[in-house]
Amino acid sequence: MNQPPRMPSEAELHDILNYTIVALVGLLGGFIIGCLFGHGPNPASTPPPDRTGAAVEQLNGPPPPVLPRPSHHTTLSS
Repeated sequence: MNQPPRMPSEAELHDILNYTIVALVGLLGGFIIGCLFGHGPNPASTPPPDRTGAAVEQLNGPPPPVLPRPSHHTTLSS
């Protein structure tokens, strides 16, 4: 009643081996590409951000007004 499992043919074994190799190469390639390009830009190779002028004003708001400094030559009136 029960049939013994049949042996795959040589062509089927060859196809299985080919698909396995293609899958492993694809996984390895994806891993290598992910390691090389998956972490964003290298901080050492990017220039520092612009911290002058409009960029600072955009981050911190407008600078406070500059008040005139009192002169040390003025006398206090009592």
